[in-house]
Amino acid sequence: MRIGFDAKRAFFNKSGLGNYSRDTISILTGNYREHTYFLYTPPGTPTVNFTTGSSTSVCKPMNYVGRKLPFFWRSFMLPNQLKSDRIDLYHGLSNEIPFSIKNS
Repeated sequence: MRIGFDAKRAFFNKSGLGNYSRDTISILTGNYREHTYFLYTPPGTPTVNFTTGSSTSVCKPMNYVGRKLPFFWRSFMLPNQLKSDRIDLYHGLSNEIPFSIKNS
């Protein structure tokens, strides 16, 4: 299974949702290695670094609009990236789901 996560909090929050996100990702990647994991995070320098498994990819916006408007990327452009990456399951760790997924 290909599993995607909204990993913004995992990389940019040191406590609260950041801890929850990192713990969730670490537990799943450590115990369920048969899956492939995609961590979607906006551009910028993370305030927290954590180790992920070999079957984990960190995905950031590649185009100009996504890099300059991270909220727009996470809310409106990410669904196309999820389709392109053939994601089977997406978990919005900060209780957010991209716009076109909600309305599909």
